[in-house]
Amino acid sequence: MRAVIFGYFGTLTDPGAEEYREPVAHRTGELLGVCRPRFRKVLAGSFGERTIGVHGGTESTLRAVARSCGANPSSAQLAVALPHHRSGHARLRQPRIDRVAMASGRDRPYYSGKQKAHGVNVQVVAGPAGRLIWVSPALPGARHDLGAAREHGLPGALAAAGVRALADTAYQGAGPAVTVPQRRRRLDPGTGRYRPLSQNQKDVNTAHARLRGPGERANAELKNWKVLRKIRSSPSQATTLVNAVQTLILAG
Repeated sequence: MRAVIFGYFGTLTDPGAEEYREPVAHRTGELLGVCRPRFRKVLAGSFGERTIGVHGGTESTLRAVARSCGANPSSAQLAVALPHHRSGHARLRQPRIDRVAMASGRDRPYYSGKQKAHGVNVQVVAGPAGRLIWVSPALPGARHDLGAAREHGLPGALAAAGVRALADTAYQGAGPAVTVPQRRRRLDPGTGRYRPLSQNQKDVNTAHARLRGPGERANAELKNWKVLRKIRSSPSQATTLVNAVQTLILAG
């Protein structure tokens, strides 16, 4: 048997920031000369198109949405509305930080230096074709993937079950049951830099990525759930959210 393991990072965001979304859209519509409720409705309805870049950049998107509302904003209007729109949505994307926790240091376990955000770490096991098999309870986001996997007893359980797992280099040292790509380890005495991989090592990594890639479709499936991408509840409720999503995915 073969499986793929990886870590999923769910970002903790400020639930109060959602209250700011509607005023931002209303003000942007007003600056573009569009009826504010109408602009907000059309903007929300175009989410699917915006995520795949149908209209191009932010400026082109605002122009397209305004035209859908029956307006034709000038370059001057767009020049004023664009900075407002960007600054407003930058606030919406900010991770949640509890000011009391910041003073006491209680938020530090949830801050991931890799992701540059506060969040939770969830370990995932998927089948070679991307079928979700198992998700772990959520741990603070600062936890390294290998440390999180060991805390859940994942490497030992895979070895005991005779399951060969594929993972990225974050799981280096997880044991014989987990295969990771080749890494550059030796320094060149002449240059002081890591020596490049040999052609054989590159071929091994290519084959490894080809086998691991389909299994990581489960990661994309989890990211489809906005409730996991931006967790607005208490971190203590993250495990409940993950389990609920897992149930819905498996039931589907």
